[in-house]
Amino acid sequence: MEVVDAIAEQSTDGMDKPLEEIPMTVKVEEVKRSKISKLYGYQYPQP
Repeated sequence: MEVVDAIAEQSTDGMDKPLEEIPMTVKVEEVKRSKISKLYGYQYPQP
């Protein structure tokens, strides 16, 4: 939540766009279906 609060504190213009760019980095991790099912209980539809 600290990151969200820091973004919310930034000054904005009349259209609620930040005055300065806020760069973000996204990390994507490939996970097998079996691991998702095991960790989160999700059942994929059968083809």
